[in-house]
Amino acid sequence: MLNQHFSHRHPLAAATVAEDDGAICSGCELRLSGDAYKCIKPKCEFHLHDLCFSLPPEIHHPSHPKHPLILAGSPPYAGGEFACDACGDLGSGFIYRCPRCQFDLHIHCAALPETVIGKNHGHPLRLVFHYKGKGFCCGVCEGGLGNGCWVYCCGDCDFGVHVDCFVGEDEDEDEEIE
Repeated sequence: MLNQHFSHRHPLAAATVAEDDGAICSGCELRLSGDAYKCIKPKCEFHLHDLCFSLPPEIHHPSHPKHPLILAGSPPYAGGEFACDACGDLGSGFIYRCPRCQFDLHIHCAALPETVIGKNHGHPLRLVFHYKGKGFCCGVCEGGLGNGCWVYCCGDCDFGVHVDCFVGEDEDEDEEIE
């Protein structure tokens, strides 16, 4: 069965992608394995995770409560890239954006949970949008923070981690967090 996706002009077919294929999802720009959709045209390297194929076309996000964020298949900017307002990293794949405010999020940043529990920190950490505090030092990498980026912070103590460092914390069994 063939499927059409708004972000690609060719039909897509359901497929199972092996991890060692080296395929990259055209939506989230992350490595692809498992259930996916693949372009049926030869030499077209368009792939989507099953979840990226099924993303809602519009979301309401607490970081930008005034307007909905609209899913776009690519950034509308010259050069084809955007800077994510959550993590500050560049992206060229799918983007949730507010066209009125030029507010842009990677799709994976838009899906971050608002509260998390770290394996090495006893208190819940809350996602803080547009952190403006001074002297931030990440509890994992000990690095500073770009102005306005999101962080996970503990409300009970002076502890916080970069979003990317928290995500990596779950993958690294040897990392110690206070």
